Amino acid sequence: AHGMDNAVLRVINKLKEKDMYDNSVIIFLSDNGGVPFQASNSPFKGQKSTLLQGGVRVASFVHAPGRLKQTGISKSGYIHAVDWFCTILSLAGATTNTNDINNNNDKRDEKTIDGMDMWSFLSSPSSSPRQEILLNIDPLCLLTLTDPIPVTLGPHIAYIFEKWKYFEGDPGLTFRGNCFLGDGTEMPVEDSEADWCNFPLNEDGVALIDLANDPLETKNVADKHPGVVTLIKEKIQEYK
Repeated sequence: AHGMDNAVLRVINKLKEKDMYDNSVIIFLSDNGGVPFQASNSPFKGQKSTLLQGGVRVASFVHAPGRLKQTGISKSGYIHAVDWFCTILSLAGATTNTNDINNNNDKRDEKTIDGMDMWSFLSSPSSSPRQEILLNIDPLCLLTLTDPIPVTLGPHIAYIFEKWKYFEGDPGLTFRGNCFLGDGTEMPVEDSEADWCNFPLNEDGVALIDLANDPLETKNVADKHPGVVTLIKEKIQEYK
């Protein structure tokens, strides 16, 4: 952490030296959750390479001396990694019109950019315009591990819609070597890891989590909300 702090400080000092600091927008974020033996995602389940909250929910901050009227403000809302592209384009005064960006005659799909401009959300009291996130869809995944014992992980999907998070298949695995998530081979785990490893997939390999009331992903409510499951499955079909 000390080395990272020094690296960030060097960037800040250089921006000030070049008289660019007041016109800069500094975005600091992670691309995934940490790994247990080097970081902590507590109290969330999962880690890097999983689709659980500990693997996909990360903190970030934006520092813009010349653009943000208020500082030290905490905001909560969905932002997908793809949204930063449109946000930075907007800040730079560039267009987010896909026809201008593509600058060709390809009319197969007018919306070829998945991201949203999040600057209004970040710089004002407004809420996030994003209400759904495709976390991953992999119908071909086949990962086989042989150490310490044979385990095979298959296709998986994870999708967030409003307060709901939908899983299908394997939500991920840990690389601790003693705890696998999903329908993998049963293995002994330490008591301190038992709750962390447990994940409530139903017999169909599906889970629906109410993130608003269950952010730690402990209860599968798919059987109680079949209409939500059907709606999210229809949304996922649009990506296939």
